[in-house]
Amino acid sequence: MLAVACTFTDARMRRLPCFGACLFMIDLCLLSVAFGLIVAGPVPESSLFCFWVGLLLGGYIMQRSCLGLLEVCCALNSSLGALAEAIGMPCARITEAERFDTLAGLRLALAHVEAMPGCDVWVSLPCTVWTTWTYVNQARLGSSFRARLAYGRRRSLRMARHSALVIEAAQRRGGQGHFEWPRRCIGWLRRPVRALCLRQGLLAADFDGCRFGVEGPNKLPALKPWRVCTSRETVRLALDGVRCSGGHEHGRLSGAFASRSAFYPQALCFTVFHALLLPPSAVALGGCSAVDLLRTQVFVGGDRERLHRLRRWRLETAVLGPPPAPPIGPQEADTGSPSQFPLDGDALGRGCAILRVWVRAVDGCSAPCARYAVRLAAGEAPARSGRLRDLLPLPRADWRELTWPDLVSKSVRPLLGRALNHTLAGLNWLHAGGRAVAVPRAASAVQRHAMGMLLDRLLLAVSVLGESETIPDSSGAFFSATGGVGSGRYPTLVAKRVDVPLRAGLVDPLPCCGEAATEILSDHTQLFPAGLASLPQRVEYTGGPRAEYVQLVCRQLRAGKLILASSADAAANIFAVGKASSDRLREVWDGGPLSELCAATPKPPWQASPAALAGLESSRDRPLRICARDAAAFFDQLRLPAHLRRCMGRPFVRVGELLKTGAAGALGFTPAELSQHSLDVGGHDPELELVPLSQVWPMGFAWSSFVAQSTMLEAVVASGVGHHQLLCEEALLPPVCETAVSIATDDVVSFTRLSDEELAGCPLSPLADLDASWRARGIEPKKEKCYDFATSA
Repeated sequence: MLAVACTFTDARMRRLPCFGACLFMIDLCLLSVAFGLIVAGPVPESSLFCFWVGLLLGGYIMQRSCLGLLEVCCALNSSLGALAEAIGMPCARITEAERFDTLAGLRLALAHVEAMPGCDVWVSLPCTVWTTWTYVNQARLGSSFRARLAYGRRRSLRMARHSALVIEAAQRRGGQGHFEWPRRCIGWLRRPVRALCLRQGLLAADFDGCRFGVEGPNKLPALKPWRVCTSRETVRLALDGVRCSGGHEHGRLSGAFASRSAFYPQALCFTVFHALLLPPSAVALGGCSAVDLLRTQVFVGGDRERLHRLRRWRLETAVLGPPPAPPIGPQEADTGSPSQFPLDGDALGRGCAILRVWVRAVDGCSAPCARYAVRLAAGEAPARSGRLRDLLPLPRADWRELTWPDLVSKSVRPLLGRALNHTLAGLNWLHAGGRAVAVPRAASAVQRHAMGMLLDRLLLAVSVLGESETIPDSSGAFFSATGGVGSGRYPTLVAKRVDVPLRAGLVDPLPCCGEAATEILSDHTQLFPAGLASLPQRVEYTGGPRAEYVQLVCRQLRAGKLILASSADAAANIFAVGKASSDRLREVWDGGPLSELCAATPKPPWQASPAALAGLESSRDRPLRICARDAAAFFDQLRLPAHLRRCMGRPFVRVGELLKTGAAGALGFTPAELSQHSLDVGGHDPELELVPLSQVWPMGFAWSSFVAQSTMLEAVVASGVGHHQLLCEEALLPPVCETAVSIATDDVVSFTRLSDEELAGCPLSPLADLDASWRARGIEPKKEKCYDFATSA
């Protein structure tokens, strides 16, 4: 059994995308309650059985069968909806008339989800604007078609964002989400669609329509490559891999046949509903009798009545054709999900009693994975240093730092916290390939969000275990900010490895930011409407050796990046971040608390992303030639308005440290020089504490990216580049014949298709005018990262 569990888990991990795999592992690691229910008697301490069986079964048995269906962007007579009505399942539709791309359409969909607790959401957005034929039509039909295409794609991406909100709402109420499109649809590459699949835990199932009865002209089977991204494991297992076996000719889907294929064939509808109505364990483990017993005695199992109706419908349609009316009598009133009854303390106690069995089993097991879980829960797991970018491994969670729902009594919170830490240990163990792994000392924002999701599912599972009928809502649970800059997540600061320009703050960015943004940035009260009283005015450096910090302050004072003052309105720490391509460091100001108090930050305009490059085309005879420009320490070149300086304070320094006789050493100042770099400092008492204030837009403040992107955009446009040439995910696709340009804060990259002959006749770089534009504005390039006409970047 252990070998089967480990092999099954390992095989599944290799098939899942990164974040989807994380969500799947979260499901697998939840509680592992199957152990406490199916194992009787003592368990050998040297066995992994108690841990891995729980990992394998825990995620499956928590999920319930579908209790209703909401179809989004479907026809009034859609096949899925008709079958739902035929088997007596609550069903609602959002059609073209409801305009799902509008706020009214979104509110209507959310209202349907609210009215049908436990319903699944099936989204099938129109795919016309994302077919590969659009490449041909853009070249043939010109700018008017590209404009219509861009409008249609913006509408489609807006609907994708709305779909994410609706699926998230359904998942909070016990349902699941499904997103269907043709497999070759280029919309899968767009950021809102990728974000929908990743954040909601949707896993891809690829299948072909010819296996389900899709037909083209002359009744030939049509391939129709489909993809459904789903969070319900039974649906994914039922559809994934059902591909064309070959051996037959395919008809071409076009015209009326293409439109007709938008209506799912009966075989596909039956397969989908059969998967919706079964509990996940029945499909995943082949109807294992032990799991069936668990499902009938402890858990809310599959919807047997509707399964019988579905199979009866399948039999009648196979013999007599589609029934003219639902094959059942008057529909019974749906009693709803069992999560609608009030929660009582006894039910929660029963759930925690079962949970305690599992926690004690892991605590008492001598297997390496269980020992690792105990060490993590005790805060004794090895610590990890360096920059933290990945979701995994996850650090220890302290139950005292959680905000708990009122329904969860204080007496069971330590138990739930320990179960949460065992779950985190299981995730880390799987992530590391079956070994102990060092964890960060503090959680990042993304990790805190993932831990909040785990807590949601933990409380859900405890409610199901205790047969309670209300699920504690922990959607507001969050980990308090841990602070801890310099806690080991980042490299130690070394002053000489940090890039500092010769002269900082020479570029005024405000004229580039637009009237509305400039008005906000020019008025302290508009930028910080709630004031700054809640922020500290004095902080002490905690990111490494103090001498290194003092030396860095001296270098930045000489460059004009900082200026000294006796006090600040708000101050925050700094930390160092390593650069991937060298041993250099980047200094980042910890501006998160200040950013939370500022006015809403606009999206950086025309921001390029990797997804924006998906539309570029090239060929062997005319490959893409790439030119690039990089601004050196760009944020340090952007001058901060004088009235905002006191909001950007840094850890204090003492006068004695800044003198040549102090910690600064050769980089230090004489008393006379120090006065030139001060605002309001009187006297030179060695113990006098001064606050370095930023004179440039600091990396780490919410508005800095918008300001930097706006400044670079203005310089690029002034060099003669049109907005229609800019690569941006939500913008028009640049014409194939013109140079395309991407802007990502301090990086500008141009893409031009040129044959060898065309390149020989092109003496100037497409970015030559940008060089002149930068010189006119005082923007300094980083010459070692600038190049022209490369075939790779």
